[in-house]
Amino acid sequence: MKKTILIVDDDPVSVMIINNFIKKEFKDIDTVFAEDGDDALEKILLNCIDLIITDINMPNMDGIELASIVKKSNKLKNIPIIFVTSDTEKREISYDMDIAFFISKPINKKELLVNINHVIQIIECEKAQTEEHEKKLQNQKDEMMILFTHELKTPLNAIINFSSYMNRNLKKEITPRRVEKFLELSDSIRKNGTILLSEITDLLDVSKIKNNKMTYEFISLDLSQYVDEIVSDYKTLYDKKVDTAIDNVGIISDKAAIWHLVGNLYSNALKYSKSKVFIELKKDKNNFIFTIEDDGFGIKKENKEKIFEMFEQDDKNILTREKEGTGIGLYLVKLLCNDLDYSIQLQESEKLGGAKFILTGDINGTGN
Repeated sequence: MKKTILIVDDDPVSVMIINNFIKKEFKDIDTVFAEDGDDALEKILLNCIDLIITDINMPNMDGIELASIVKKSNKLKNIPIIFVTSDTEKREISYDMDIAFFISKPINKKELLVNINHVIQIIECEKAQTEEHEKKLQNQKDEMMILFTHELKTPLNAIINFSSYMNRNLKKEITPRRVEKFLELSDSIRKNGTILLSEITDLLDVSKIKNNKMTYEFISLDLSQYVDEIVSDYKTLYDKKVDTAIDNVGIISDKAAIWHLVGNLYSNALKYSKSKVFIELKKDKNNFIFTIEDDGFGIKKENKEKIFEMFEQDDKNILTREKEGTGIGLYLVKLLCNDLDYSIQLQESEKLGGAKFILTGDINGTGN
């Protein structure tokens, strides 16, 4: 791919030497010329410049002024700059501007070749890294779309099919058997709606936090009562045995954030447990300690650091994994802990053999 070099110098002889040398040594390079910094800025706006070679001493805007403007501009600051100078003292000034490439004047062709080659290698490396990063982002977006289509389709289908069944049969004779069936289906609709709403709410709140738009209202909360309510609400979604040891603990925190933290840790334990979950809440001096353990297979050692990242799960095959969920929940837990100055730890459960999550925080905390 062709690159464009801007040569800035009011000395036509220097411009000719640099230009002729570039044309001779490099095939895929175009050159653009400017007589001073003012002229150079206009040329930069009109052309896609990959590299600037500028003389330091020019009558109007000199090379140092030009470089200063370029480095301060968000759009231009990544353009590499090579200084051409006979003044060795001015090199020290340019070090502060993150410019380490120089060509002596009169033009030293060996320095010119070395510096241009060096800068081109940097440009190519940065380009490759950018392309790799963009490819990775695109893959993540594609995976996210597949994941959400796959995961949210199941509860939506259940809600549509169950409500359609009820609608059809409500037109028929109402019998005790049908009433019992309607109650069963309405409960399933509620469960699937709860799962769907939880996933969507998590995603929206992740977006708010990432864009610094999440607001917190710190109030006094009875954390023990709150945990009891969440346990009761989620327990009906999964047929698991849940044991609790909950002490009375009052805290100052944000109600919605606590719901996310406890709800996501609890729903995660319910999903991955075989049959049992244990929840404990206690107070230690000025800290609350919320612990949740399950009897599942635990988290693989190599995945313990990644489990709190976006869309990470132990089972990475989106379309064949056994456990439902988008993988957003634990990522949201990490983000909320960062904002509220809480701590979240993952250990192996000695009690049940699966995963053990420990959430701790100051009962009087006001967040970061």
